[in-house]
Amino acid sequence: TVFAPTNQAFQDLLDSDPSWNSLNDIPVSTLETVLNYHVVDGVNVQSDELVNNATITTFGGSDLTVDLSSGAKLETSSSQSVDIIFTDVQSTNGVVHVVDAVLLP
Repeated sequence: TVFAPTNQAFQDLLDSDPSWNSLNDIPVSTLETVLNYHVVDGVNVQSDELVNNATITTFGGSDLTVDLSSGAKLETSSSQSVDIIFTDVQSTNGVVHVVDAVLLP
């Protein structure tokens, strides 16, 4: 399962640091950590399987909490509340859900 940020979400991430003009400006270790936070390994989680307050452990070992109280959201360990805006894009080896922000551990 992958939680894939929109293009605007990546632009918002770049805009959050004046020294970042492109993804090439972000340290590789930071990118690796952030990317691993978007992947849930070995599980094909469909939207109808998301349960309020459930914990999802990411490939990077950090947890996301599902919040279904007002739409589908993911709560991060850095106190982000990120909307899941498009769900259940099935691929050959998993499912993709589109989110409106880059998830930050």
